[in-house]
Amino acid sequence: MSGKLIFLTFFLVAVVGRAWCQNLLDQRLSLNFTDLPIGQALTEISNQADCRFSYNPDLLPNKNITASFQETSLEEVLKKTLGKSFDYKVRGSYIIIQPVADRQSHKSNIEFVGEVVDARTGRSLANTSVYDVNNLSSTLSGEDGSYKLSTFFQDGVTAFAISKENYKDTVIRIVNQQIAPVKIELQPLEATEETRDRTLRRFIDSLNIVRFLVNRKAKQHIRNVDMVEQRWVQLSLLPVVGTNGLMGGKIGNNVSLNVFAGYNHSVSGVELGGFFNVDRMDVTGVQASGFGNIVGGEMNGVQASGFVNLTPSGGKGTQLSGFVNHAGTRYTGLQGTGFVNVANNINGAQLSGFTNFTLLDMNGVQGTGFVNMAGRVRGIQGAGFLNMATAVNGVQASGFINMAGTVNGLQVGFVNVAKKVEKGATIGILNLVKEGFHAFDVSANDITDLNFSFRSGTKHFYTLLTLGVVPQENTIWSMGIGVGTEVDWTEKIYTDFELSTNTVQPMDTWIEDAPSDYRFQVNFGFRLLKWASINAGPVVHFFNYSSDREALDLSTKFGGRPLFKSSGATSNSKVWVGYTAALRLF
Repeated sequence: MSGKLIFLTFFLVAVVGRAWCQNLLDQRLSLNFTDLPIGQALTEISNQADCRFSYNPDLLPNKNITASFQETSLEEVLKKTLGKSFDYKVRGSYIIIQPVADRQSHKSNIEFVGEVVDARTGRSLANTSVYDVNNLSSTLSGEDGSYKLSTFFQDGVTAFAISKENYKDTVIRIVNQQIAPVKIELQPLEATEETRDRTLRRFIDSLNIVRFLVNRKAKQHIRNVDMVEQRWVQLSLLPVVGTNGLMGGKIGNNVSLNVFAGYNHSVSGVELGGFFNVDRMDVTGVQASGFGNIVGGEMNGVQASGFVNLTPSGGKGTQLSGFVNHAGTRYTGLQGTGFVNVANNINGAQLSGFTNFTLLDMNGVQGTGFVNMAGRVRGIQGAGFLNMATAVNGVQASGFINMAGTVNGLQVGFVNVAKKVEKGATIGILNLVKEGFHAFDVSANDITDLNFSFRSGTKHFYTLLTLGVVPQENTIWSMGIGVGTEVDWTEKIYTDFELSTNTVQPMDTWIEDAPSDYRFQVNFGFRLLKWASINAGPVVHFFNYSSDREALDLSTKFGGRPLFKSSGATSNSKVWVGYTAALRLF
């Protein structure tokens, strides 16, 4: 089984790597050459294709070229420009041009030495990156600007890149094993605006886990080198202890395998890590680790870890972790975790065992066992305990409390709190809407002489809570819950239509199979003052009670002239019309 897995891994590596190399040579170019020397033609090709060539100029054809290319592949342009006697090897953003006959040329060692200075002032430049573009072996210049890099020489030419932060990159070609010391003068760059790469680099490199895993030399190379290399596969034990070496933070890979932890520029394909994966920029494809994944750019694909996924730039796809997911700017897809999901904006779903937090817009579904928090919600918030949002266009449903600014939709919970409800309703025991409807009634009806009622929600839909007693005889009490709507006919006159269910019990005992009084009542009201009104109206009662002696005795105390009555072996019911009259305080 392990052999098959190894074979499958290397097969995938080969296919992905071949595809990436072909992509560089397959890009389409449109060029016109008129009696142009080969060297200048290669410069124009390089500028349009956004790549760099490494070659021995002594081996190029000594001729000028006149040709026109329209949407022609880079590989075909090179073949028609140089002829068929050259081969092309892709190394990151470099294309190495070599004679076909030299494919099997032998390697020999070379030591590249010299010093790096500022072209304007002549002062020595310490901590300058010097690296071989073929194999990315690298070094840093010393305090006196001196450098020494041991590498190998092959195919008639070796190219070295020299890079330093705030200086223009320089490429040196060494031909025929030239070993004389090379003094390199770097041109300072003018001050430039902050780039996305630099902003994300500062964030990623400031994390404690990155500070711990990545050494000083690797971080210095990252600050120095602007261009990004692409390699189709890398294998590492730890950051900088692997095939990408000290340049890992500037190398993108199609397949990245990290035994313990890895540190790359980006991944387009698959990345697997035993403990931690860190990518400074974008990841597209699949990223999985035993503990955590950190992606400085966008994560587009599937990200899975045992503990944490961190993607400050957001992305598209699926984030799965055992503890926490964090997607910054905007994330489209699914966040699923055992504890907490965090995002600035999300289009899709956040599902967690404890809490979800979206700072700005939540478009989709938030589902959690405890608390959801969001800015503007367009969709559904479902929580075991609490939902919070600045605005809701959709549904808030919780086991206890919902809180929102503006509601267009539904709030369903034990307690609902909102600033205002523009469209929709709040459905709960208590509905505290700041710009809504709240009323306290003291009333009398045909069952209980003294009743206290609280109505909360909006006029078009509110919840009713009622408690009633017969204080003189101390014989009956009731409590109920219902819903209603109020229609304003004029500024002073209104009508309430209400449905409620009430439990009616005697004072001196408790009836196990509690009698239920289902009521439909119409209250005709008149506003006396801004804060007070009176109302009264008929109540249709449907009273359902058992055949127990206590229930039968209770039923005789009201509804003496029923419109309908039925009796059975275990249950009885009757219908009658009663009344209610109340003083209402707003």
